[in-house]
Amino acid sequence: MKLKIYFLFLLLYPFISFGQFDLIKGDLYSDISSFIVHKDKLYFSARSSDEEYSQIWVFDSTEPISSINPKILVNLNRTNSSPNGFINYNDKLFFNANDKLYSYDSNSPTSNDNPKVLGNSGNGFIVYNDKLYYEEASEYPNSWMWVYDDNQEVSSSNPKKLINDPKINTTSLDFRFKNIVYNDKLYYCGSNLNDRNYELYVYDSKYPITNTNPKKINEINPKEKPSTPTDFVIFKDRLFFTADDGTGEELFEYNEMNDPKKVYDINPSAYGGRPQYKTVYNDDLYFSGTDQTHGIELWKYSGTSIPTLAIDINPNKESSLPTNLKVYSNKLFFIADDGVHGYELSMYDYNTPFSNTNPKVYDLYIGKESGLNPNNDFIEYNGDIYFSGKSEPFVYSLNRIKSKFLNVKDIKVSNLTEVYPNPTNKNININSNYKIDKIEIYNFTGQLINQYFPEKNNYSIDFQQKGTYLISIVTNNELVTKKIIVK
Repeated sequence: MKLKIYFLFLLLYPFISFGQFDLIKGDLYSDISSFIVHKDKLYFSARSSDEEYSQIWVFDSTEPISSINPKILVNLNRTNSSPNGFINYNDKLFFNANDKLYSYDSNSPTSNDNPKVLGNSGNGFIVYNDKLYYEEASEYPNSWMWVYDDNQEVSSSNPKKLINDPKINTTSLDFRFKNIVYNDKLYYCGSNLNDRNYELYVYDSKYPITNTNPKKINEINPKEKPSTPTDFVIFKDRLFFTADDGTGEELFEYNEMNDPKKVYDINPSAYGGRPQYKTVYNDDLYFSGTDQTHGIELWKYSGTSIPTLAIDINPNKESSLPTNLKVYSNKLFFIADDGVHGYELSMYDYNTPFSNTNPKVYDLYIGKESGLNPNNDFIEYNGDIYFSGKSEPFVYSLNRIKSKFLNVKDIKVSNLTEVYPNPTNKNININSNYKIDKIEIYNFTGQLINQYFPEKNNYSIDFQQKGTYLISIVTNNELVTKKIIVK
């Protein structure tokens, strides 16, 4: 298989493709956020140069990329719209904007009533037993669980506060309503109004609201301080989450038969191992965490033995800070800083030994500058990976990695292809163990200035002008990319 890689430069054109990366939209003035696929289209929140605030955008990968694809779905035309919290429910798209909760029906044209306002904005949206549950925080500092039934008309009681009886103990929710549905019950981080100690709560919609429904599962932190359970995931029929029992944030598990218990004290310091971004991959639970020897790195847990360090991406006590762990095409994707490329999108394959090419780094911003930040989002859509990033300061973009590049296995190239001398006064020589199929030369603005098709193992190139160039070399068995300086 011929492997092709080119350098991406975010010029302000509707679409530029250099092999692995497609620039879908480049003239954006803020990071793209809140990706979601709804009815085979990609929706997201972003701000263009023509807009003062973020708006909802939509992209259809089955249509050509153009000035109207992607496009703004609808201009809400209100101050600080900032759409966020997208969720699919009842064949509609729900989201926050302008401190309000909206629903959008893509089966109907956009209008003054589509998207439609339902009530105050919320956090932590989750669909549970065909209803939409969320945290509503308009009565700050208290926040309550609300519920909306889209099969009923919008009214003064729909959406509504879940517990609205003064005789029943009300639970306040933790900001962002950290939650999960497990064994047909809704688990979340909550507290009563007396102590504000956030603990693990459960609500069962099959039964009436009472003083024991919702209820606290257990006082994980007995020191009159909150345990603040968060980052829930289901793994091997058990509920796993991060909580602080008074000795630091660690990994806990719960199975409804016994009280929650700590899996292992990864970091015995007062801060704990801080496991976050949990996801199940290759029958193991992967997460970001730290012990007293390494920085924040990628860990894994089999469900039976103790958690172990999976990959030390940024060695010694430096941290790679892996975030947003997601599994696509049997690969683990995440954002991390390997100490060489800055924060970039990375792909890990458990079938391949850890090396300088596994995890594979998709280096959007060439060099040590970060093309992404740890909070950037990404999503799989029609087999490709879409993500927000930048390759130069203050220019943000919607980017795509095509599916054919998600299964490429890079090999070590340093001993197979040579490019010398570098720096050079004029001439460079290229020697490869394999036949060279193609060579492309780019200037440092991203313009392709020359290409060659040697069809042999050795080739020489003369540069006519001084400057810095990027060279891409494609053979039948490897790829090489180099920066060349001509004095």
